[in-house]
Amino acid sequence: MQQKVGTLPIITFEPIFKSVLWGGTRIAEFKGLPPQGESIGEAWDLSPMENSESIVASGPLKGYSINELTRLYGTGLCGKIPTERYGHRFPLLIKWIDSNADLSIQVHPDGALSAKRHNACGKTEMWYCVDTRPGAYLYNGFNREITQTDFKDAVAAGRVIDLLGKYNPVKGDVFFIPAGRVHSLGAGNLILEIQEASDITYRIYDYDRVDTTGQPRKLHIEESLDAIDYTVSGSCIEHVSPVADSEVTMQECPQFTATLLNPVSPMHVDLSERDSFTIFIVVEGSASLIDPDGNSTPLMQGHTALVPASMPSVDIIPGSDNCRIVTVYVI
Repeated sequence: MQQKVGTLPIITFEPIFKSVLWGGTRIAEFKGLPPQGESIGEAWDLSPMENSESIVASGPLKGYSINELTRLYGTGLCGKIPTERYGHRFPLLIKWIDSNADLSIQVHPDGALSAKRHNACGKTEMWYCVDTRPGAYLYNGFNREITQTDFKDAVAAGRVIDLLGKYNPVKGDVFFIPAGRVHSLGAGNLILEIQEASDITYRIYDYDRVDTTGQPRKLHIEESLDAIDYTVSGSCIEHVSPVADSEVTMQECPQFTATLLNPVSPMHVDLSERDSFTIFIVVEGSASLIDPDGNSTPLMQGHTALVPASMPSVDIIPGSDNCRIVTVYVI
């Protein structure tokens, strides 16, 4: 397909709400939208996934899917490096998670194993804690170095949770979850998740829950054995405090870079040397993004915008004193 040329605007998409047995109602409330149901566990703000592709919400590109835009505009949308690495498929998935109940204990395979088994990419991800209820917790990695035999014995005894590092997150905590790291969100967390564009999950333990047909939810014990990193590599937790009118790096990895912006006054963000798209996600307050031609894209709390790689800069006009924005790009 021949690539189009021309100026690309800042792009917003329709959120895709996902109903799951552990979901709640906080995501729509956080976004300032009408109720979407009683068990909404996820909202996918930017997704290239099959059957869940994000659709442009407004403007001259309204109705296009993110993958159509990637094919049509190539490096103009994504940048040279992401296009060379991922081709004509957008490489990231941005979602909100409301863990009204415990999620399963799970692990995601890395790129090599995913390619071998599923002809797909791996799933490295990052959690930014937006809000937590009293007593909220999560599991991230093992609490000590173990062997595969230790893990298999714990599975057989129904004691996998005893092997895991348990944390009580607070707003502003960041958890890095490389592929191969066993993890789970406990009840009470509202999370922004940044991840590779993969939906491959190996479920290890699910609290003996059943699905809508009354059957136990499928586990993937054998598949997980070769996917797990059994070594201790630290807690992968960091608390990130915003700095007024500055950009603070939260995570750098081969899959993505994530930063936190705290615009107190109008803030100019130079993107000319980045050679990547940049995703702007408002995690608190509100703001407007102004492109070089003066066009304004307002963003309320819980909303996301995609700035194309061809755009050399944006100006951020904070709409509230408490504005916090997460940005994501690939280098």
